[in-house]
Amino acid sequence: HLISASNKFYEDQSLIFLTFGGFGRYVLSLLRAEFQRLGIAEDKINFLAFDTEKPHRDRLDLEREADYFMHLDEFDGDVYIENEENEELKEQVKHIPTNLLCDIEGGCKGVPAVGFVAFHKYDDLLITRQALHLIDDVRAKNPGKKIKLIVISGMGGSVSNGMTVPFLYRIRNRLREKKIRVEVYLATSEG
Repeated sequence: HLISASNKFYEDQSLIFLTFGGFGRYVLSLLRAEFQRLGIAEDKINFLAFDTEKPHRDRLDLEREADYFMHLDEFDGDVYIENEENEELKEQVKHIPTNLLCDIEGGCKGVPAVGFVAFHKYDDLLITRQALHLIDDVRAKNPGKKIKLIVISGMGGSVSNGMTVPFLYRIRNRLREKKIRVEVYLATSEG
């Protein structure tokens, strides 16, 4: 019901759509096009997407995503296998069978546990920092401070499965402190 000509945004309301993985990127591209078609002001709607794979599910032009898509480097399982003497690295992937780590070349290839490890690899330097920066920026520009964060997660994907829950856990105190409402949309692969 957010996307309808009759649904007017309050002057002091802003939305932030955030996602991980290819499914979410696809949904954001559709939402963005629909909001533009309805003529909803760009400063009311904000997007942020994270993924380990550059090509879009439907090969949409990356330039169309450029202002909200954050590319995470591809996950390299060999780093964890080749550094067996490094106890800290071994500890991070002890829940992932070695044969799965060997087979992963780019992306997270359907293994949510790899998405979870990738989240922690990038979290402090990129994911949480970028998300909190966007939230603070939107809040500073919004006089009424009414902000809703909508997280879209495709539960069939490894990046989304592995990153959504730890991300929400990581930012929960800031959201509570800033009184930001959160909605989570989980899309299952079963349809």
